[in-house]
Amino acid sequence: SIIREFLKLVEEHAMDQHNPSFYSDKLCISTQYLSIILKEVTGHTANYWISKKITAQARVLLRTPNLTIKEITDKLHFADQSSFGKFFKKQTGLSPKKYREDFASPR
Repeated sequence: SIIREFLKLVEEHAMDQHNPSFYSDKLCISTQYLSIILKEVTGHTANYWISKKITAQARVLLRTPNLTIKEITDKLHFADQSSFGKFFKKQTGLSPKKYREDFASPR
């Protein structure tokens, strides 16, 4: 039930809340306890689930041609384009610009 609630919160708040402590506070448990439970049951940490959701949202936004990468950075609440770019590349292996170019080009 804690895991279900956590995943529901991630679904609702990942765009603007990147820190596991936000979620553990909402669930009235410690961040450490949240990570232990998640790791035990799902095999992944809170950061993994949050990053996975942010990456999915970023992919959708990058497929929206009228949004600039700066606007996407702001929508996803990253400090700047550089930190968004580093995060996205670490998650996908592609820069946001390259991902957008690859998506736009016909297969």
